[in-house]
This record gives sequence, C-alpha cells and structure tokens, in this order.
Amino acid sequence: MINGIITFDFDIKALHYLHSNSRYIKATADANSSMDIASVAYQYYQSTTNHPDIRLEDEEEVNRFKHVARRFFSEFSQN
Repeated sequence: MINGIITFDFDIKALHYLHSNSRYIKATADANSSMDIASVAYQYYQSTTNHPDIRLEDEEEVNRFKHVARRFFSEFSQN
C-alpha cells in the first residue's frame, strides 16, 4: 500500500505469499472447519517471519490480505 491506497503490487505480493504457503494454509483450514480460510491465512502469516515482501501494518492491509486470500482459495478450490 502507498499512502493508504491499495496497489496492484500489494495484491501480487499477497498472492505470491498465499501460493507459496497454500498447502499448509489449506490443510489447517480443512482441519479446523470453524475458521474461515482468510483467518487461517492471516494467522499463519502472523506465526511466521519469512515474508519479507509483504508487510501488514494496519487494519486496512489486513482486510485486503484476507480479501485476496478468500479470492485465491475460492479459485483454488474450483480447480
């Protein structure tokens, strides 16, 4: 994000992160059906330190990350 404006670059970085960690995130979500996939993705993000390309520094970025996660895993489950 730049000055509170979500950029395409942010989405690409979020997608890369989600894709790189999709197996773990999906398996965790499948095992814990009470949490939605976006919350699992964010929880995994918080539990790791290996994400130099993307920083979630405020609520707006967290919400956008979760939105991208929902879209990514929605498409992922259809294929």
